[in-house]
Amino acid sequence: MPGTDSHPPPLQVLLLGCRFDTLERHYRQGEHSNIQQYIDLFYEDCTIEELAKSRQFDQGPPSSQLDVSVFKAKERGIWGILEDITGGAPKVIVLMGLVLALANQLSGINAIIYYAKQIFEHIVSPEQALVNTYYLGLLQMVVTLISGFMINNYGRRTLMLLGSSIIVFSLLMAFIFDSVYHNEKVVIGLIFLHIIGFSLSLGPVTFIYAAELMENISFILIVNWILTIMVSLLSEIMIKAIGIGKVFLFFGICSLLCLLYLYRNMIESSGQSRHELVSAF
Repeated sequence: MPGTDSHPPPLQVLLLGCRFDTLERHYRQGEHSNIQQYIDLFYEDCTIEELAKSRQFDQGPPSSQLDVSVFKAKERGIWGILEDITGGAPKVIVLMGLVLALANQLSGINAIIYYAKQIFEHIVSPEQALVNTYYLGLLQMVVTLISGFMINNYGRRTLMLLGSSIIVFSLLMAFIFDSVYHNEKVVIGLIFLHIIGFSLSLGPVTFIYAAELMENISFILIVNWILTIMVSLLSEIMIKAIGIGKVFLFFGICSLLCLLYLYRNMIESSGQSRHELVSAF
């Protein structure tokens, strides 16, 4: 909760993060207690008036139809808009949230989940492909449950880097064994390994970590769903156009780039307040 020294449970953090309030709206409506909570989280030795002056808040009455903060954000450019949408999160925090959403979808998880049966049918019989698809879903559920117990013991960063490394390895090896060695049985094993890596890291950690970084993660959720739709629509086209092996390669390279960014910039959040975490960035 705002102003506390530790984070609330991950689910509570996620629910609290999905608020559409903006700091300027609170300021113009005289709700200074909400702004003070934000200052307590992100700043030290800063008054409400100093924050309002630095952000150029409008002191006029709120419009019944439109939020003036949107128009003022446009004057500050795209980062100003994102800053308001995310509840005032700094640019580096917004960028981390965007990379998390990109990494989540560019891991190829939805291409594998949505088209698992079709992928398996290229390797085994239709009946066995259906069985493998069921096992894939079961594996994802079990590993996700296990990660829920691991995330507080081993930390967000550790699980994210471990799982992402497994994803990169499995995708690149799947490309090699599909396109070079034509060993489909190994490809099946690597697909299951990919699910393990995702369920340990990007699956559970992405939105927990984003909610610990920023007050409002609605923008990150929107980006994630847009990418989900795009990946879902384009994956089948890519599979038919260039083959499943090269699709593995594409997602493997994307995942590698995201992994390098996370390795350099992701900070462990377990046991830290939001103020401490944001200050570390």
